[in-house]
This record gives sequence, structure tokens and C-alpha cells, in this order.
Amino acid sequence: MKPESTKKAAESLKIEEKTKLLDSLKSSKYILLKAESNLSEEQKAKLLQVQSDSPLVKIMHSLKEEFHALFEKCKNLSAGILELIDWLKKAEPYYKKSVKTIKRWFAEVVGYFEHRTNNGMVEGINNKLKLLKRSGFGFRNF
Repeated sequence: MKPESTKKAAESLKIEEKTKLLDSLKSSKYILLKAESNLSEEQKAKLLQVQSDSPLVKIMHSLKEEFHALFEKCKNLSAGILELIDWLKKAEPYYKKSVKTIKRWFAEVVGYFEHRTNNGMVEGINNKLKLLKRSGFGFRNF
């Protein structure tokens, strides 16, 4: 969810509404990105304030939480595929680019439901290799 798009939507509002919305959005980026179950009480209160000030943010945040829960609760391939297709239909009006990307990589995404693996380990190894290359920069020979 991009706070910038909400800011653009706020531009069309009246001055009082615009000020209220922008004030509630201030310092809410990480609260909106973080899993709702991991929020502190203070962060939950801020989230509720943002959601009450912007119905669009409320919808988008609930879709994000549904997406996260979908991968946690679906234990087999067929259930995962059906749930993901339903979510994509609901999310398309709000997350056009993300839905398009998920559809393009659909086979790879649903592969998670079958094997319960991701590419985190490979990405970590690649980062370590890049770090080694950077730290070795400037040596004349191996």
C-alpha cells in the first residue's frame, strides 16, 4: 500500500478534511506495512485512527492482512490456488500492479502451497557473495 496514492487522493478533498487525513497519515508507514498481530497497543490505536480517517486505507490494509493470512492458513495446493484467485479478484481494483505481477508469476507463487519453501536462503547467499565482491574491490589479483 502506498501512502503517496492516499496523499494524492487527499488533494481533492476540502482543506479541513485534507489536513485531518494528512495528519493521521503522518508516521503511519511502518504501522501499515507491519503485520497487525505484531503491532503494539499504541500502534494499533494509530492504525485505527488512520483507518477511520480513510476508508480506502482501511480496505487496502485489510486486503494486505488477508493476503498474509492466506499463506499462513492454506495447507494444500488446491485450497491455496482457490483462495489466491478469490483474493486477486477482490484486490484488483486496489492493487493493480501487484495483482498483475502475481498473475504473471502465478505458477511460482502457488508453488509455495505445494512445497512450503521460498527463495530466502538463495537471496541471503547472493547478498553474502555481493558483500565479498565489494570488500575485495581494489585488489590486483585473487
